[in-house]
Amino acid sequence: MVVVVAQRDEPKRALLRSAGYTLAAAWWVRPLAPIAAPTDSSAPEAPEGIEAVVAPAPPVYNPGGPVALALSLGDAPAAQVARFDAWAAASGAALAVIPARVADVALGEALARSGYAVASEWYVRPQ
Repeated sequence: MVVVVAQRDEPKRALLRSAGYTLAAAWWVRPLAPIAAPTDSSAPEAPEGIEAVVAPAPPVYNPGGPVALALSLGDAPAAQVARFDAWAAASGAALAVIPARVADVALGEALARSGYAVASEWYVRPQ
């Protein structure tokens, strides 16, 4: 079972912990200053070793433009954060999103150093 909760929702997070859920991952976010226009159809391909997409933000959340989501940062994710950010901004994204497992301490530290903040957390409990 996986439950996603806003990082700021401490009562829900406490409830999940008391019910035996453990924190497994988080979505880290960082606002960007887009370099390319969001309508630019010649957006660059993601850098080698990085799988990512740029798409419109969900209607319930508008960060001021498209969102870049990292699907995979390859074998050395902590070393790829700056390359992902540069690509995301060049692709017109107003917000960068990088999911990270709690166990990947190096990636979490790299994200914090790069100005990312946790937006949502993913709690799990075996069934």
